Amino acid sequence: MTFGYACHYCGRTDGTPTRDHKVPKSAGGGWGANIIMSCKMCNMIKGSLKYEFFVSHFQPFLAENKEEYLAADADSLKEIKRWQRAFTLHLRRHLDLSHPLRPLHRKLKESRLQARRLAQENRERP
Repeated sequence: MTFGYACHYCGRTDGTPTRDHKVPKSAGGGWGANIIMSCKMCNMIKGSLKYEFFVSHFQPFLAENKEEYLAADADSLKEIKRWQRAFTLHLRRHLDLSHPLRPLHRKLKESRLQARRLAQENRERP
């Protein structure tokens, strides 16, 4: 534990503190004001997601799971993978509801299925 350390994302004070890039290095993020302290679990869950996106989706996720999340061992890879999966499922649930292209994807999939059915019916006709 580092004196005065609290994870920027979840507020935990236990576990290994890590430096997290608000703007990921892969997206050109540098040092200085771009660095915040986070627990290993939050840092690995965030990965290369953009800061604003992660925070806007992680806060509701944390509100739903705070007690169990904070009780988990933030340094355990098994726990980190478990919470990464949980957060990914949370994102899928919430993004599917509001994704503007989702209805278009569904219609495209339905039209492809219909085309396959018609082709199958045409092949079966004598």
